[in-house]
Amino acid sequence: MNTLLNHLRTQSTAPLAHTFIIGAGDGSQLTRWRELSSEQLHLAEAHPAHAKTLQQHTQGQPQEHLYPGAITANTQETATLHLLTLPKFSSLNAPSGLSQQLPNISVQGTETVPAQPITAWLTQTELDPNATHTLVINAPGQAHALLNATPNALLHAFTWIMVSTADEALYENDVDSATLEIALTQRGYARVAEDDATYPTVERLYQRQPSVIERLTLTAERDALAKQLEAARTNAKNETEKLAKQLEEARANAKSETEKLAKELEESRVIARRETTKQSQALEA
Repeated sequence: MNTLLNHLRTQSTAPLAHTFIIGAGDGSQLTRWRELSSEQLHLAEAHPAHAKTLQQHTQGQPQEHLYPGAITANTQETATLHLLTLPKFSSLNAPSGLSQQLPNISVQGTETVPAQPITAWLTQTELDPNATHTLVINAPGQAHALLNATPNALLHAFTWIMVSTADEALYENDVDSATLEIALTQRGYARVAEDDATYPTVERLYQRQPSVIERLTLTAERDALAKQLEAARTNAKNETEKLAKQLEEARANAKSETEKLAKELEESRVIARRETTKQSQALEA
């Protein structure tokens, strides 16, 4: 993490405003985060023991805000935390590939903890779009889901995004680091630093690319307009076909009605001729 924090310190062109950390731990890294001098530090920690210790470290710090619970992709009031013998690897997702990388780690049990969705947590304060904000996701097995649950309008408020990931998916419903990077790249972020000090995970720092985001936005708008145009063409075609069908039905009905009237007229003429003949015969008689 030191490599990434040093990069933040040296490469940020403006002071850090709001920094959000999902999986803040027990406070052992808090001193290093404080060295970045963020105006506001928002911390979330799902592990009850770590959250309790972290709360002690943040007492009396008005610029530090702690949420002792889980940040989730979906809206839910509680979440189930899988407690591992090495607490930093505890996760809302059950471990799968983790045991192959670290055979000595096992699940001790589960615990129900408070939870709130990432969108609600990130929007608890208004983020100045011109300020430098940082999002840190150090929640094992959750980074991809949390990022997917964050809309672009909210995600792009962050200049820096730091994620903890691994070369292989270590938890259920997780993805590998390559897939996670593709997802961030497609949303306008580029990797600028990496630190693999904690095996088997790797921490990566991504920076927002305004020009890429602008291009992606324009492309999305173009695709949306193209979709609307195609939908309009399809509706026009359907409407034309509908009108043509109605016209054909009207013609068929008119033809049928004409034939019916012609038949009735012919029948009337036949009756009239019969009546005329009958009257002529009566007159002659």
